[in-house]
Parts: sequence; structure tokens; C-alpha cells
Amino acid sequence: WRTRLAALGADDLEGALRLSRAEARFLDDVRALRAEPHPPAVGAYLRGPEAALAAALLRSAAGGPPPGPELERAVRRGAAAELPLRAADLIEAGLAEGPALGRALKAAEAAWLASEFSLDRDALLREALAKGHSR
Repeated sequence: WRTRLAALGADDLEGALRLSRAEARFLDDVRALRAEPHPPAVGAYLRGPEAALAAALLRSAAGGPPPGPELERAVRRGAAAELPLRAADLIEAGLAEGPALGRALKAAEAAWLASEFSLDRDALLREALAKGHSR
């Protein structure tokens, strides 16, 4: 029922229908994923598997590509994905704690997501260090 509700696309359904916080968060996640061009695996990593699956199905219903047998596998893969780089890795590599560390970690995560989880820790470390030392 939540996916059908998300398909309606109305803005203030949460207040009008007295949805729980979890239900409202689900609708927000589906809206965000429909607005962003992320592959389903990345969407599952960012917003959770249920929202990623719902967004993919709604994109398909709106004229997008039909969901194939790989959709659920991609969503499971994204939901289970863990960034292979930690702040401690960057500190160990010589990056000081502070805003630069946060920017570097965000840059590494963005590169990892753009690669659909294919970049390994070493590649992400290089990316992060390049961003962390550039500012």
C-alpha cells in the first residue's frame, strides 16, 4: 500500500493521512529516489531496499525500463554494501581530523557509488587523499 501511496505523488499525504514517522520516511525516500537518477543498488544503499524497489517499480510504471530479474538482486546487493574505507584509514594515511577528513570521505563515497561499488579500498583511499589534500 505504501508504494501505491507513493505513486499518487501528493505533497502533504503524511499530515492528511496521519502516517507514522516510518511511513512518512518511506514516502520521502521513494520521492527522493524517483527524483535522483541512481541505479537500484545505489538507491538501496542510500535509502533502503524497500524504497529502492518501490522507486524502480514506479519509474517502470511511468514508462521507464521494465524491471528485470536482476532488480531484486541489485537491491539486495546495495542494501548489504558497506563502504570499504573508514575515517580511521584516512587518518592512518596522514589526513588530519577535521572538515577535510569529512570532505575526503564524502568524495570517496561518491566515487564508490558512481562505480556501483566496484572501487576497492586502495582506489578509494587514493581518491579520498586527493580530495582531502586539495583544499
